[in-house]
Amino acid sequence: MSRQWVKLHVDMLSHPGTGRLSDSAFRAWVTVLLMAGRVDDDGQAGTVDDLAWQLRWTSEQVDAALAETNGRIIRTGEALQVRDWAEWQAERDTSAAARMARYRERKKATEHGVTPVHSAASLHERNVTSPELELELELEPEQRRTEERHAPIGAVVAPNGKPADDAPRDWTPFYVDCGELWHTDPIRKDGSGALAWAGQLAHHAGMFCASDVELSRLLLRAWGHSDEFRFAQQPTLAPPKFGQWLNLNASYVLAVER
Repeated sequence: MSRQWVKLHVDMLSHPGTGRLSDSAFRAWVTVLLMAGRVDDDGQAGTVDDLAWQLRWTSEQVDAALAETNGRIIRTGEALQVRDWAEWQAERDTSAAARMARYRERKKATEHGVTPVHSAASLHERNVTSPELELELELEPEQRRTEERHAPIGAVVAPNGKPADDAPRDWTPFYVDCGELWHTDPIRKDGSGALAWAGQLAHHAGMFCASDVELSRLLLRAWGHSDEFRFAQQPTLAPPKFGQWLNLNASYVLAVER
């Protein structure tokens, strides 16, 4: 399966081998990394001709750049492969349980006045730039959809799609954000709760962060600043578009925040 992202380690800033690369060799190296991410097969990155086409270079320019990469790109005949791909591009455990465990650990440390310190090794292990975009849910899709239909709009929702057992949370700040995005009041005039479209937005966001209100607000604001938001100018039509955007971007937004 093709990746949408690859990782670049911050040590590249100080690594002498990287610093000595010419601009053309550095560009070729990064391009091959992206090609390998698209293939996602132990660093296999296509052929020399593929690289020449991507860069719009002649074969002579490609040969010179590859020769300068000092073995970072392994060339076997016309085939290209990134060295040490498995080591530097290891995938992260992106299940809902693992993500929430990391969040609770950081939250607990903050509550005790401890600021988490992340070494380069721990950041590499966390793989904060690798957004696996599928949330691992416990229910089969059809069963999950059935339970979602029976969950009250805007209800507290656990990562597996079921309404949580804990007390309902105050989603008012989330609805205020909705009002700011669409310049309308999403609260029912009789005070009985949010309008259906706002409740559906809360439901969609809550599915990705165990109904944490602040994280749901973070996802909503990130969507509001994205290019895709321009296709959701009518709030009543926004929930399905928000859901599509979350499927592609929620894990990355939450990973960067955490």
